[in-house]
Amino acid sequence: MSGCIIERANVSIPLLGSELDSEGITKNEEIANHLKMGLREFCSEIEIQKLNKRVN
Repeated sequence: MSGCIIERANVSIPLLGSELDSEGITKNEEIANHLKMGLREFCSEIEIQKLNKRVN
């Protein structure tokens, strides 16, 4: 099994001391937008990797 690091999908969310639970995180627009951006980049890279496997 192998893996690859997707730097552009990396997000840093400052939660320490925020006292946010999972609901609070998703309701926080700034945090939610960061997480969505990271997930979009991650999913995009997965699709690129799938296409590369089909070509090779």
